[in-house]
Amino acid sequence: MFSSTAVETYAAAAIAWSFYFKLRSRAESSPTAIARRLAAARRTEIAEIISKAPRPMIGYDVGYDTDSHTFSFRSPHGIITAVHPISRQDGSIPAYSRDCQVVEPLWPASDSTWLLVPDASGAWCYYDSALGSTSWVPPHGSGPLESRQLVAPPEPFTDSPPLLDSRLTLGYADRVDWMPIYRDAESVVLLRHRLTGAVREAPWISLRTAMGGIYFANLVTRDSRWFPPHRWMDGWVTRGHRAVRGSDTLDQCDPFVGSFYSRSLLPPEISRLRVEGGAPYLHSYGVPQYESDRFDSVHSHPLVAATA
Repeated sequence: MFSSTAVETYAAAAIAWSFYFKLRSRAESSPTAIARRLAAARRTEIAEIISKAPRPMIGYDVGYDTDSHTFSFRSPHGIITAVHPISRQDGSIPAYSRDCQVVEPLWPASDSTWLLVPDASGAWCYYDSALGSTSWVPPHGSGPLESRQLVAPPEPFTDSPPLLDSRLTLGYADRVDWMPIYRDAESVVLLRHRLTGAVREAPWISLRTAMGGIYFANLVTRDSRWFPPHRWMDGWVTRGHRAVRGSDTLDQCDPFVGSFYSRSLLPPEISRLRVEGGAPYLHSYGVPQYESDRFDSVHSHPLVAATA
């Protein structure tokens, strides 16, 4: 038999536990507690996502309008839409941070080879257009979104660009008229075009289809595309031909002039009009590392186009 004191003690304990569980149940069902559980579940979900490598949708270019806060996407064939190539049911396009949070995407630095690109999951990821590396988080030096306009071609491309020949590599670019120039002490590789004498940074080159059309290929990642790649214009180091100061004619002032590598050079007034000679093409962005001269036109140098 329990004493009256024991009964009273047990009763008090039962009341206390009942009160505790009611408070706990109420706390667990509060909006704050529910939000914490959902956030924890979301972090777990994001951790699972970013534990795997991104799947960048290579070939899609991204634009942004700061006034309307909207993105635009240009397909590899040149069709521009305002919808992510893999749209999600809720219409969101998440970007992720290292601590498993959903954050705003950032633009990689303009002089970086990294790009903000759509991921095959419907999210954002980052892609190194030169070396093919991928990341869920922005590279060092990335900053807030700025306006970037995409321009469609006069007519969309109806087919895909040719695939890069498996025998064509950075070391054997001379098979398609691009001669590698090695600066081994700096770990730099430049590429000089046999016909134009123009020199640019590796690994992107321009090639031509059987019908003479231009497309672009990366000798490292094997990517090919119709549109000029990121930093295409910035990658031009020299045209190899420049005007002699005080002269009214163009002179072939090229370190290769007189050598075996200069035998096929086109006249400069012709070579600088070709994409392989540094001519702007399909609304390519950026400025070459050489200045324009009085022999340039809107068809041979982007700064002339900007001020014409």
